Amino acid sequence: MPNRSVEQLISKIKSRGDELSARETINLSINADDLVRIKALSELYKLPIEELSAYLMSEILQQIESKIPYIAGSNVIRVEDGEPIYEDIGDTPAYLELKRKIEMVLKG
Repeated sequence: MPNRSVEQLISKIKSRGDELSARETINLSINADDLVRIKALSELYKLPIEELSAYLMSEILQQIESKIPYIAGSNVIRVEDGEPIYEDIGDTPAYLELKRKIEMVLKG
């Protein structure tokens, strides 16, 4: 049993290290009301403001990405289970392309 606890601890430490090493520091301007909210949450949950802010930003971005609407175009790009799948002419393709370009630049 103790070995399992140590293995879990090592796994958590490694995961946390990987997460922190993948972070980039940026300057971000926010209004005073939002700063008060973040500081209050930081104190309430005893988290460093930087960690809380990064977590909140990540969660919000995931939600935004999931809500970018699919707009079906007229071109069929493939057929799945006998149903045509139409190209997306909404913002998703442009967004994904921009993400790829930025990731390439950041990776050097």
